[in-house]
Amino acid sequence: MRWLSTFYTALCWSARSGLVFSALATAQPTHSLDARVPERLREWTQNLARENMALGAVAVGSAGQASVQFVAAPSVTVPQSRFRIGSVSKLLTAIMVLQLADEGRLRVDEPIARFFPNLPAADRITVAHLLSHRSGLGNINDLPNFDRTFVFESQGKADLVSAIADLPRGFEPGERMQYNNSGYILLSFVLEAVDGRSFQAALDARLIKALGLQDTGLASDSHEANPRESPSFMWQDDEGWKRQRATHPSVPRGAGAIVSSPAYLVRVAQALFGGKLLRVETLQRMVAQRDGFGLGVTQIEGAGGIALGHEGVIDGSHAVLLWFAQSQTAIAWCSSASRVPRSNLVRTLREAVFEPAMRVPSYEMTTATVTFIVEPQGEPPPQSMWLRGNASPLNWERNIPLRFHADSGTWRTTTTLTVREGMPVEYKYLRNQDQWERTPNRLLLAHSKSSQTTNDVWNHDAARMHLRDRILRADAVLFDGLNTRNLTPLSEGFSPKLEFFHDATGFADYDETLRRFAENFRSNKPLSRELVPGSSEVFPLGDFGALHVGKHLFCRPAPNEAKVRDGERQCASFRFSHVWEREPVERERFRLLRVVSFDH
Repeated sequence: MRWLSTFYTALCWSARSGLVFSALATAQPTHSLDARVPERLREWTQNLARENMALGAVAVGSAGQASVQFVAAPSVTVPQSRFRIGSVSKLLTAIMVLQLADEGRLRVDEPIARFFPNLPAADRITVAHLLSHRSGLGNINDLPNFDRTFVFESQGKADLVSAIADLPRGFEPGERMQYNNSGYILLSFVLEAVDGRSFQAALDARLIKALGLQDTGLASDSHEANPRESPSFMWQDDEGWKRQRATHPSVPRGAGAIVSSPAYLVRVAQALFGGKLLRVETLQRMVAQRDGFGLGVTQIEGAGGIALGHEGVIDGSHAVLLWFAQSQTAIAWCSSASRVPRSNLVRTLREAVFEPAMRVPSYEMTTATVTFIVEPQGEPPPQSMWLRGNASPLNWERNIPLRFHADSGTWRTTTTLTVREGMPVEYKYLRNQDQWERTPNRLLLAHSKSSQTTNDVWNHDAARMHLRDRILRADAVLFDGLNTRNLTPLSEGFSPKLEFFHDATGFADYDETLRRFAENFRSNKPLSRELVPGSSEVFPLGDFGALHVGKHLFCRPAPNEAKVRDGERQCASFRFSHVWEREPVERERFRLLRVVSFDH
């Protein structure tokens, strides 16, 4: 999703987090960086550029030292480019809002009704709720036309506030955390109202001039207006890097419209966590985590220990800024394009800085021999086990069989994969050819230098199985109405925002869909529906709901009376894709929001 940060393992605020904060302003780092860090980073960025794996730059800076920047930049971008940093903008916006609090011009616990009197629940939503994603407001990304038109057009304050006000609220303010771009768009206007300057002017005075941040500011309306700003690109195998359409900066504002470079982001982290931008007690409140987020900052664990920072994505651009208290080190990555999965890229970056023994990936095509071993769990025991994946000879359309080894009770297969070094291989197991694991794809970093084994355990994932059960129950209730020719379960089970696309009859909304079902029920051709056994797959869609895909049978009684008495039917099988929306209050209730029905 646009501007949305991808957080890895986020830790709750605890006594351990208190120790993290106590180290923020430590005069001397507890350990220094390996002297070969610049060499590893230089090699890494050169490999990314040579293999056309990313367009970007990385910078690292330790306590009291200027950052050193390395660039992965083939000819389509300028080495000194200003990169779009997406949701890392939120960290800078949070700093400026908290500076206003330090100046006594704003209270973070005051309601936002002072600024947005017509916004739903504005008398109960505080500035702190906006900063910590606990407002309960609808996310502007959920507008029906957001990705199609809205995000590419200039939007004024009234347009944005009105759009946010019209979105349904998800929960009561403060009840829980749900990542939300709307809050930081509103904070952009709060900053302007209290500071008395435009967002750009406030950014200039409070951070850019104060810290000497060149190549930093709000993105231009077009890249032609400022050729130093690097546009976003997407890789196409037959054409190479192709430029992407850009989000208009008037839409994300302080939520995702800032441009900068890694060297200057490092300078921001050094100043912030070095105690130069906020009061100690304000910084302490900023980094305190609740439900995985503070006030514009999160904690991310990995190589180097716990890091404080933020990550951002906008269009094809990606950025991450991390501060490591133990070593008093900041690292930042900004890119205008990448073929490397973000989580994998950030992990490699952290290892290059903090793990002296790490081998810098070449990203060249190679082969790797992997023995896949999986221990089955659950009853009854599987009759067969299979494997699918994304590295040849694996693929997602054909099952690779595993053989059972009675001595260990495991299933195994060994295969030589064609892989790109440093890129994760995705794979997943199946039981009895059609029962998939209920988990995200497994990841494996295959190395060409040695053979590997996986030692996996078949995983149903209890939380996903619970979600699957809820969706299948909601599906059964909904289509019981079809089978009994009763509109009530359908009218209650469909979302009022229903969008139903049928490849034979076209698009229909909520009212049109109910009208068509009513006509069907009045006909003399009763129709029944049932799921094809083993075809259903349910995938979680974050906190929003679930995706249900599979096949169903639609059946009518046989045409003559004799066959009807024998129970014969005329049936046809069709594929479907359903998006179920979780009710904001009754969290265990789901309504059908989007339907794509095809093969008719």
